[in-house]
Formats: sequence, structure tokens, C-alpha cells
Amino acid sequence: MPTAAMLWQEAEKKLGFPVPSTVRSFCRRQGWVDMYLEAEEWEAKADTVEFLVQIIRNLKVAGVIGEASYRVSPAPASDGRWALLQELNATYHDAQPEAPGSGEWDPIEVSRVVLSLDTYPPSTQVILRFDSRLSLQGLTNQLRRLWPDLIRRGWTRRTRPLEKRALALVRFVCLGTPAGSTWRERRGAWNKAHPAWNYPDVRAFERDFRRAERQLSGQRYGLEWFYEPGARLDLPALMRLRAKGDRQAARISRRQLRTMDQAMESLRQALERRQRK
Repeated sequence: MPTAAMLWQEAEKKLGFPVPSTVRSFCRRQGWVDMYLEAEEWEAKADTVEFLVQIIRNLKVAGVIGEASYRVSPAPASDGRWALLQELNATYHDAQPEAPGSGEWDPIEVSRVVLSLDTYPPSTQVILRFDSRLSLQGLTNQLRRLWPDLIRRGWTRRTRPLEKRALALVRFVCLGTPAGSTWRERRGAWNKAHPAWNYPDVRAFERDFRRAERQLSGQRYGLEWFYEPGARLDLPALMRLRAKGDRQAARISRRQLRTMDQAMESLRQALERRQRK
């Protein structure tokens, strides 16, 4: 009998790299794993595998999996080595087009992992590579010049550390209370554990947590998996509960569908930009 493990084994064999757990979860929420399991003919199952492989390859090309890089130029003007090394590299690759690498090279390269799938909540990471011959002063000067551009591109954002109470709120709600507790129950337990930060109003308690949640994760309900059991269900299960009139399942499923629509639209735009290059 076919299983989801068989699906991923076949997909990874074709892809040549492991499929991260969050991508598997995304595919499950889209209903594609069920499509594979419910297909009656092996030919239909094979078509589903090919479909998923193409989706995952597109995610990788678009930078959702892996890195979306851009070149940082010009090289430090104060050191003529880099212009010479660039000229040498370009000449070599013109003569040796089959050689690894590219004729375009800089001593500093910045790349972005649009969605790091190694952590939860997911994060965006910026990776800096630099030639080992670059001096500390040269690297520092380039970073100072580069930083405003990274902010403009949205690769970095201005943030500030969370206050002690905000950190304690997130830790308490996400790690210190049972998932599924009501906000009134959480507020009561919080007031006992933190009398110096007492909340007489449950709405103020939830408001401050939501603010801290967004600051830490970068989005509303970004930590919902930790405190809401329904957020741990896949989309088909949520839709079944929604059909039975479960209001919480309806709210979570609407948010997940909006998030998926936004992700697919971002993927479509990223692929269009790549094709125009």
C-alpha cells in the first residue's frame, strides 16, 4: 500500500536533495500528498510525483528553498587587486566556458535565504561570503556602504530587542501553559507567576502578547503552533472541522489559505523576475 514516505522517497530521488519538513508540510496542506495517496492508478501516482518535483524545483529556483543571490559591486576601490583579479577571472572563463564558476565574480557576495526551513518559526537569512584576502577594514567599509541597500531591498529590517516583559510573555504563553488554554486562564496563571507584571484586563494581556509575538516572529499569529492545537492540523483536517461548524478551525484555515495564496503569488512574481533576466 502506498505511503507518504514512498512519495517523498521517489521525489527526493528525482530532485537529488532532501525535501525539508516544512516543504513537506506545505505540500500536505495543499492536498497534494492526499492526491498521491488517493490515486488508484500507479500512473496517476507517478504524475503526482512529477508535479511535486516541479513545484519544489520552482521553489528552489525562486529562492524559497536555497539562496537568492545578487552581486555586490564595485569591489573596494582602494585596493587594485580586486579589479585585476576580476579581469583575470573573466579572461579565464571566456577561454574555459566549461570550467566551474562564472566570469562574473566579486570579493564580496551577499545572498538571501528567502525562507529558512531549518528553524521554526521560519526565518529569513542573509549570508555574507567574502574572499579570505580581504582586509577587515575593506570588509567593514563595504558593509557600511551595503547596509542601506539591504534595507531598501527588504533583506534586513530595523528591529530592536524585546523588553524583558515581552520576552517573558512569549515564553510563558508558548512554552509555559498548555496549548488550547483560554486567554483568561493564561492571564490568571501569568498574574500568579509574575505579580510585578500583573494584568487586571485579559484584553491587555492578549494585546501585549500579540505585539511581542509579531515583533519576534515577524508576522501576526507567527507562533500560533505553540499555543493553539488547531494550528498543528493540516489543511484538510481543518477544512473537515470547518465544515462541522468549528469556528476556530474556520479562522485558522482562512489564515492558512491567505498565507498560501501570498506564498504562491510571491513565487509567481519571483519566477517572472528570473525569466525576465
